[in-house]
Amino acid sequence: MAGGRCILEHTDAAGWVWVASTAVSALLSEVSSATHTWFWFFGALFIVGAFLAVGGILRRSLSVIDRASRLIAAVGIVLALGGVGGAVAVAAAAPGSLIGVFEDMVGVGSGGPGATAAAPSPKPGAPTVRVTGVEFSFQPSTIRIPAGKAVDVVFTNGGTQAHTFTLAAKGFELKADPGQSKSGALKALKPGTYQFICSIPGHAQLGMKGTLVVSR
Repeated sequence: MAGGRCILEHTDAAGWVWVASTAVSALLSEVSSATHTWFWFFGALFIVGAFLAVGGILRRSLSVIDRASRLIAAVGIVLALGGVGGAVAVAAAAPGSLIGVFEDMVGVGSGGPGATAAAPSPKPGAPTVRVTGVEFSFQPSTIRIPAGKAVDVVFTNGGTQAHTFTLAAKGFELKADPGQSKSGALKALKPGTYQFICSIPGHAQLGMKGTLVVSR
């Protein structure tokens, strides 16, 4: 009977992890602005679950073997697994590598090869390209510039959240808070098609991306 109870508890825990992951993925498709909040919510859930699980196990190790001890341990394990599953689902739903997103969530930041640096100051006399970011799109979503010429990009945040204009392939990024405008010089590019996105976790997934067309 005890073995059957353990199997049932394990099955319930796995089920809760799946439910948590599915729910978070569905929610993020609508409310990406809460990405960080949900990540830390599940992190707190894991911590609470871990404490409960340890408490229940300690009670049993002290020979306090009763239904309450088993219940506390089981609930703790379910919450801990659900917290881990939810946090991973949040990170996986955001654009970029899983490790990179985790670093961004905890404020470590990434210094890898794909990291972007502050954009160079605008170049006097260079052609100007203007783009506005809102929730969750760019206006315009397609930008055309000539090849072989540096241009000044003026990015205006017309939304209610922080947004970026990020050309990751070239290490170019402008970040602006709501109502702000930021500008920077984009060096001359070869003919081709490049993608730009908002690098705030979850925003690109909701459609905040565009195309930069460079032609002769």
